[in-house]
Amino acid sequence: MTEYRDLTFFTYSDSKWVFASGFPYIMLSVGWLGSTVPVADPLKPDAKKSLLYNLSLFIQHPVNLCRGIHICEICGCEPRLDSDKSWLGSGEIFIHGPNNLLYAAPTMIYHYVQEHDYVPPIDFIKSACHPPSMATYSQFAEAEAAYYKRG
Repeated sequence: MTEYRDLTFFTYSDSKWVFASGFPYIMLSVGWLGSTVPVADPLKPDAKKSLLYNLSLFIQHPVNLCRGIHICEICGCEPRLDSDKSWLGSGEIFIHGPNNLLYAAPTMIYHYVQEHDYVPPIDFIKSACHPPSMATYSQFAEAEAAYYKRG
């Protein structure tokens, strides 16, 4: 998987449709870890549980889906969303932040938080605690479909 430092500008090539769509967002990368986990104070159990629950809501509506899955470069597993049949590592989630920020994270972020105690930036955590609306999903899905339909 492509590795980006947290809060750097998101430039992943499979997201060309986002840049072409005219969305007025500044996109930042979060959770693109590669083979190492940044060191941070761990989340308290309740905060971690809440973050995982909210991430699971976003993961139900991923964007930029790819064929196949990504294997975790830290532990070598093929992670799933809990015991569900939903594989992680084949798409991304977008989370609205303050001031026209849009955080772009791989679906693997759920696994990184759950199994490797990855702690995303605090502003990302705060933004993830606001469940996404169906209007948000529709907006991204329509923009992605329109881009590929033109192509």
